[in-house]
Amino acid sequence: MINRLLLLLMICACHGSVMAQWALPHISVAHVRTEPRHGAEMSTQVLMGMPLKLVGKTDGDWQEVEMPDGYRGYVISNSLTLIDDRAFSSWRKSPRLFVIADDEVKVHEDAGDGANVVTDVVAGDIMEGELTGEWSRVALPDGRKGWIKSKYVKSIEKVALNDAANEIIRIAKRHIGTPYLWGGLSSKGMDCSGLVKMAFYNTGRILMRDASQQAKTGAPVLRGALTKGDLVFFGNVSGRINHVGIYDCDGYFIESSGRVKRTALADTKGYICSRRILGNEGSAGIVVINNHPWYFSTASVKK
Repeated sequence: MINRLLLLLMICACHGSVMAQWALPHISVAHVRTEPRHGAEMSTQVLMGMPLKLVGKTDGDWQEVEMPDGYRGYVISNSLTLIDDRAFSSWRKSPRLFVIADDEVKVHEDAGDGANVVTDVVAGDIMEGELTGEWSRVALPDGRKGWIKSKYVKSIEKVALNDAANEIIRIAKRHIGTPYLWGGLSSKGMDCSGLVKMAFYNTGRILMRDASQQAKTGAPVLRGALTKGDLVFFGNVSGRINHVGIYDCDGYFIESSGRVKRTALADTKGYICSRRILGNEGSAGIVVINNHPWYFSTASVKK
């Protein structure tokens, strides 16, 4: 099972990359830029194994991609493994492991902490493999193989949690002190909406990327009725939303502003509105990972 994708990748390579319609990042975190050049703004990031649709190509160095939430941008080609429809279908049917470690961890060549490192991985990365004892054998999207401690991963089918509020808050709190990074959405650095997207993604929910987009999803909730996991939005005097945080409890929310921190809502200026995501999965802009056809061939959501 673990060699199936590698075989299909080799077949695809023999016929040339023109057959490729999809891409899987094969590094832990890959930058997405607004233009196909290194000096362009980093608008977001994609994680290892996140399915990407190829929507355009500038040259051999960059690929224009669409992400599972519909966001688009350019990724350097050497961070991606390009695959055709057949290989992509195989990947969606394969057993895969989803990284749930709070911090960066390693994939090793052999089952043991002293073995050589194959790659680093962060929460949200996806690799082919199945849970087996203390260590699990995995295959990266580019065919590299290794071993990871089983406590750092779970089956991708089990990522989506029914009661996710406490886990979302735990994830957000675990990253308190992490530096702000414009366009970031991993434990290596994140912006405000990146923190939100990361925390929800790690409970199996795909949200829109930007705060202004997230503010249009879910259901409105009054400030006095906020509960754990609700999103609180802020903006300028014109009402333009430019910041978001995750409500915790007792009048506090967790945000990425300079760094990830827990802040009193009453002490924060520019509050505009709140939205409830949990309980509104399946509405516009909120997709449970198990129901997204780019992740599972049995999913019913339209492309």
